[in-house]
Amino acid sequence: MSPRVAVIIPTYNHARYLAGALDSAFGQSVPPDEVIVVDDGSNDDPGQVVRDYPAAQLVRQDNQGLPAARNTGWRASVSERLVFLDADDRLKPDAIANNLALFETNPDCGMVYGAYCDVFANTGEDRCVAVRDPGPDAFAGFLRGNCIGMHATVMYSRAALEALDGFDPSLRACEDYDLYLRLAQRFPIACQPAVLAEYVRHDANMSRNAGMMLKAALTVLRKQRGAAEQRLQWQAAFEEGEAEWIRFYADQWRQSLLRASSPAEFANAWRQAAIIFGASKGAIPATLMRANPVRRLRRALRRRFKARND
Repeated sequence: MSPRVAVIIPTYNHARYLAGALDSAFGQSVPPDEVIVVDDGSNDDPGQVVRDYPAAQLVRQDNQGLPAARNTGWRASVSERLVFLDADDRLKPDAIANNLALFETNPDCGMVYGAYCDVFANTGEDRCVAVRDPGPDAFAGFLRGNCIGMHATVMYSRAALEALDGFDPSLRACEDYDLYLRLAQRFPIACQPAVLAEYVRHDANMSRNAGMMLKAALTVLRKQRGAAEQRLQWQAAFEEGEAEWIRFYADQWRQSLLRASSPAEFANAWRQAAIIFGASKGAIPATLMRANPVRRLRRALRRRFKARND
């Protein structure tokens, strides 16, 4: 008999997106046995959306953050396979079927995953992102970076999640990356090239906050420093990963600075720069300055002054 599957959908003030996520969960070629929406203390009303889906279960809690909401969801389920879908994202119709098939040929895995597409909310344009294989040493692969670009492409073994006690609720972000690292030390991992989900990109995405995301990613990675020191190849992978996270989010910061067009946006960019500089222990001052921010700020102020006087 095929294992039961639960789709867990945490939501916090994302009721406007929730119907799309629910439609994608219930529209699977292999339907899930459970769909559980966790309202993490929202100020909007996800319950009003869930009422249109009688097969969905709604669990409410005071706001505790995304990791805690995900833990609440999987602990409320009884299924052997678990998928976590953010309320503003969507599953492809064969996502569950493809991951179940991959689990069937890799039954010892703690998790399996696939590729995804970015979908840009403002334009409707999409761009698919190829799957990244961590390689034969999965722990080393995840020390080098987060091989999973989108959490909804992952299907977990419930037994693996229980063994690791789920997500770390103390983390503000990158709790999925933290779980991947812990899981990769204890269980095999398999991936496939099939596109399994759509990552909806919009201005409220937490991943746009480069400073906060770098700080979270390095916090998670550095938790594994002791484990990485047990083998030379893991130590090398750890050092590669640390440098790559700094490079990646410094570049994200630079792009946000290049897009900035108001004093408020520049002020936010400088706050992010301070966080990045601190998290990287001073490793990237040249990267932070490459965009010539002072000249760009002067140009933005001149444009703003001209617009007010036209």
